[in-house]
Amino acid sequence: MSTLLTLLEHERATPPRLRRFHPRFQGKEGERRMMTVVPDLFDWLHTPVTGESLNRVKAQARTHFGQFVKGAHIDDLYFMKRVEDRRCSPVSFSHEVWAISPRFPPPQYRYFGVFVSQNWFLLCNKQFRDRLEEHDNRWHVEIDKALGIWAHFFGSNLPHQGSQLHQYVSHNADHCDDRW
Repeated sequence: MSTLLTLLEHERATPPRLRRFHPRFQGKEGERRMMTVVPDLFDWLHTPVTGESLNRVKAQARTHFGQFVKGAHIDDLYFMKRVEDRRCSPVSFSHEVWAISPRFPPPQYRYFGVFVSQNWFLLCNKQFRDRLEEHDNRWHVEIDKALGIWAHFFGSNLPHQGSQLHQYVSHNADHCDDRW
């Protein structure tokens, strides 16, 4: 079965094993790109908690993800970027894990995932930005976690691969990251 059919099967299951992220659309806005989220992260994004700071972080993340889905202009350096695996020499991007980087006042999170296909992102896990800076290994833990989630849902199928940004995001995106 193709990866996209498997993804849709997970989204349509009862209860859903994966959840589609839909931002609030206004006027003629619509879904230009797709984002699917693992259930625990989806619930975290949408469940209010006590504490204004965390609710603000969640709202800002939903806004940032909404820009991706609505087809807003993005880049591969500040909006989201490929995560380098420094365990390899030279560093490698072949695992295909990306980090989405909302740049709002602290606390900041990085959200990790992979492209299922061009213009379709699977959001797998998150981590505090400050925690990631403690040691390079923290990034590797998140890479491995995202790949483990991918394998759980898609078995031996590989994430979408490309050598240029337009192979991941077909429109309204600028390649700015000179690392790849």
